[in-house]
Amino acid sequence: MWGSFILDIYRREEAADVRDALDELLGPESGSGWSTGGVYLFWNPTSREPLYVGITGNFPLRFAQHNGLRSCPAAGCKREQIAAYFDNYETLGYTVLALSSLSQPSTPRRRKALDLKDRDLIELDEALSKEVIDEMRAVEGRLIAHAKMVFGSIPPCNTSPGRMPRKAADRRDITLATAVGAVDVPLQARKTIRELVANPEWAMFEAGFMEPASPPCGRSC
Repeated sequence: MWGSFILDIYRREEAADVRDALDELLGPESGSGWSTGGVYLFWNPTSREPLYVGITGNFPLRFAQHNGLRSCPAAGCKREQIAAYFDNYETLGYTVLALSSLSQPSTPRRRKALDLKDRDLIELDEALSKEVIDEMRAVEGRLIAHAKMVFGSIPPCNTSPGRMPRKAADRRDITLATAVGAVDVPLQARKTIRELVANPEWAMFEAGFMEPASPPCGRSC
């Protein structure tokens, strides 16, 4: 069950603030209506070009790794590419396609927060997570395929096309445009990640606005 597209634009020196906001809004102890993971994008705020599309079960941790705030092997994150980007650009766009908390991927940090110790409960949690991860990968591949159609190649920081859909990308599909803020649709949060943290009432409204629907594909799909 997909939730909201939550966008933010940040400067290099603001990365820690975004990480902290993600932890408060989407962390395993946040108690929000969103899950801790889903699909995310980094993008150029000027050209609206996606630079990287990825999936994670832990938004705060993965963002921290990509921005050099947590240790991670260079081959396992994009901290070098993001550091090089900030040498040439002042701001970077970041979007999370947050899942409903009803579709929560299994992660060690979440299991610790829930104090899941019984092996049967852990196995059940992981089994339920498989379908969620499959859906996340499908949306990741769909976004990458659409980026290739629009910009002529997959996002520059993606080394793999992911799970590309069997059918060719549909030009009417506005999922990518929604994710990078090129269009304005109801599935986008009205406030940024940091603004939602600053106002719990706004966050509650956005979490309550979620609908059990697929990412948008345009009126004529």
